[in-house]
Amino acid sequence: LYPDPWPKRRQHKRRIVNQDFLKAVYRVMKEDGEYFMATDIPSYLHHMIAHVHTFDLFEAPAVKPQDWATPPKWWISTKYEQKAYKEGRFPWYLTFHKREITS
Repeated sequence: LYPDPWPKRRQHKRRIVNQDFLKAVYRVMKEDGEYFMATDIPSYLHHMIAHVHTFDLFEAPAVKPQDWATPPKWWISTKYEQKAYKEGRFPWYLTFHKREITS
C-alpha cells in the first residue's frame, strides 16, 4: 500500500511493482487470491497497470477506471492516504485476481 513512487525517471528501476515482484506474488497466491495495491501518484498508477497488464496472469474485476477510485469496504485509511488528501491528491485502489493458466 502506497509504495515509494520513486518519481524521478532514473529511479523507476527501484519501484517495487515490476515483473520479478509480480512473479513472486503470483507464485505464492492462492487460487482465489487477490492482489491489492493503492497509490495516489498518477505516474505510478500507470506504471502498476502497465506491469500487471504486461504480466498477463492477473485480471481486474474493475469495469471502468472509476471503479478503482472507490476504496474496498474493508479499507482503513492510512497516514499516507490522509497526507495525499491534504496535498490535493486522490488515491486509486487496484484489485487484481489470479488468472488461471490453461494449457
